[in-house]
Amino acid sequence: MREVALRSMLFAPAAHERHALRALSGADGADAAILDLEDAVLPADKPAARRRIPELLAGRTGGPPAWVRINAMTSPFAYEDLVAVVGPGLAGIVLPKVERGEDVATADWLLGHLERLAGLPSGGIALMPSVETARGLIAVAAMACSPRARRIMFGALDFSLDAGMAPDAGREGVYWARAQLAVACRAAGLLPPIDTVYPDLQNAEGLAEEAAQAKRLGFGGNDCVHPRQVAAVHAAFAPAAQEVDRARRILAAFARAGEGAIRVDGELVDEPVLARARQVLEQAGEGGG
Repeated sequence: MREVALRSMLFAPAAHERHALRALSGADGADAAILDLEDAVLPADKPAARRRIPELLAGRTGGPPAWVRINAMTSPFAYEDLVAVVGPGLAGIVLPKVERGEDVATADWLLGHLERLAGLPSGGIALMPSVETARGLIAVAAMACSPRARRIMFGALDFSLDAGMAPDAGREGVYWARAQLAVACRAAGLLPPIDTVYPDLQNAEGLAEEAAQAKRLGFGGNDCVHPRQVAAVHAAFAPAAQEVDRARRILAAFARAGEGAIRVDGELVDEPVLARARQVLEQAGEGGG
């Protein structure tokens, strides 16, 4: 599977066709759309919502990659969710409330069979486990058991509730959990995780602060619950102009020097700093040199 940048993943309830179509259209610039079958859909509405997804994905020729958040693998809905939604146009599955590697392994096994039955390439549908509990946080390494699972999602509100931490008032617990998750993903060889939704749609400043903190801690992107959040998230995850300018100077200096440690702006620069400069330019869309 080709890895793509996911700065923003825009949620839309699968039961609400207008919202789902807007997310899938790409009109708001999100890097991916997530059609939700879990929290945003009442139990009585889940059968109709899951049946609607293949219709929404059929014949798409543009727009962002389409993901579906199914119900938890421990729920009575997950099997029917997967059977209903696997088909052309599906980029990946978000697995909520994962606490064991076995949940990922089971989803991987079932997806393999469903891909074969649908005539799809083997392994083409990605998996994204979501860490929403304390047990989930300490099981990140086990979630890397499938090559489909290259990223982890973080659900801060559920995590705070499970861990008995205040979700606001300084957000010390959320900060700690973010740092732990980013390090665990790196240690497991996974891509940078995707951060939690920011529920206060009226607080643009709060969203910007949360997304900026996630970026500093090593996250790769953010979930969005409303189209108006996408631009703010992209701005938060974009390198600052001064970062880009310094990265250019570092690469130019290394190109002139050839190898070894050098000085740029009076500071010693070696290979790790060079790697970071390349990363910054990649994030800025300039390539890494």
